[in-house]
Amino acid sequence: ALSVSELFLEHQLAINSIQILLKYQPIPVNTVSFGRWLIFREPLSSTVLLIPDGYFEMQTAKGVRASFLEVDLGSEPLRIWKQKIENYLTLATSGEFQKKFGQAQFRVLIVCQSELRSQSLRRFIASFTEKIFWFSTFDLISSETFWSPIWLRPTGDLKQSLS
Repeated sequence: ALSVSELFLEHQLAINSIQILLKYQPIPVNTVSFGRWLIFREPLSSTVLLIPDGYFEMQTAKGVRASFLEVDLGSEPLRIWKQKIENYLTLATSGEFQKKFGQAQFRVLIVCQSELRSQSLRRFIASFTEKIFWFSTFDLISSETFWSPIWLRPTGDLKQSLS
């Protein structure tokens, strides 16, 4: 089993790999361009005790698409995910997101280590909401592209692209 520091390092490397992919690899969709990437060292606010793995914005033909990133290596228990889900839903419905980020809506992209973990988290999150959350795996991102139709919602089996 990995030590806490090894898990932290593996998690940070996975986050960095997504950030590098978003910022520096060409986006194969003409109408999409990279906006900004933010990292967080403390909770978003006193009412939303959430530290996302990352946040980024993409400029699209339909306007700015705001997304939080959550990298899941399978080490966080569902009770932690329950807190994250509740915090993201509070952020989405309280008006705080719009105040803090200047955008009306966001989505949460969860990139999982395995298809099995992705399915498990999808089922769990579907018991709370069918909105805002999108799921994929590192394998799909590397065998396709981040922008391919590799993303699933909490319910359903229709893979979608992000643009």
